[in-house]
Amino acid sequence: MIQQLLQRVVEDNSSLVDEPSIPSPAEELGQGVPTLKPEFYRPFTPMLKARFEQFGAWQAATHANWLSLTEMVKLWNNSADTGISSTKKMLEIISENWPNDAIALFKPERISVFAAQDTGNERIYLLWFDFSDEPEVWVYDANGEAHYKNLEMYFTAFLDDNLSAFENRWILG
Repeated sequence: MIQQLLQRVVEDNSSLVDEPSIPSPAEELGQGVPTLKPEFYRPFTPMLKARFEQFGAWQAATHANWLSLTEMVKLWNNSADTGISSTKKMLEIISENWPNDAIALFKPERISVFAAQDTGNERIYLLWFDFSDEPEVWVYDANGEAHYKNLEMYFTAFLDDNLSAFENRWILG
């Protein structure tokens, strides 16, 4: 199910932008999903495994640039030459100046950066809560903040052009 939704998201998003981008090829899955805590990975859930098995990074995707697993790891690197240093700097600015942003509210081992802009505030976090099968999806854009129970709910809301699903709330850890 998630594979079909993901393919539809790619097709639908391509029809919305002037210059559609093609997702990069999938990478080897490796140790798991990197969090913001260096060297700390979360196990692949069924939905995230399906997402990362289909492709790696995707520029100009839904709500920012989707990161590959390699790019997520590069967020740990302090070198200015990581290829993702502008995105990392933007996330640092957000964490220091937006006290109600998930990146400021939660411990780094509870957050993975699914997508981010290097020149703007659009981003998607995966929030890892105890006793949940899949991480929540927290989306930030010009309209504010939205929470989705999982990737399937986020993809479905995107495809239905009904991002009002953000009004739903689940547990907070």
